Amino acid sequence: MVNAWLGGGKLKMKVICAWCGKDMGEKDGKGVEGVSHGICEDCANKHFPEMTIPEPHALKVRTELRRQPTWELQQAYEALQVYEALRGGQTTPGMEDQASAIREILWERGKWHPA
Repeated sequence: MVNAWLGGGKLKMKVICAWCGKDMGEKDGKGVEGVSHGICEDCANKHFPEMTIPEPHALKVRTELRRQPTWELQQAYEALQVYEALRGGQTTPGMEDQASAIREILWERGKWHPA
């Protein structure tokens, strides 16, 4: 380890998923060599489905929605609620993403007040 440091080589830290043990590659060890734990995308989706990171597409959708007048967003949100009710309360990930994006923008405008 000292030889790698003195020789100018970067020390690497192996990263493994703390949930399933999957090897997630290496990262800069910042002067320390060893193992670090994280969570892989599969386990994150499985164990924490409510925690999603906006992807570029989702950001683009939100940018487009921000250009819409508030009344149109409110109508679209109501339509999603009606559609969900017609499906017996069943939603799809796409519906939830749309509803979440609309709620976020209405909240930014002071027009969304969670119950």
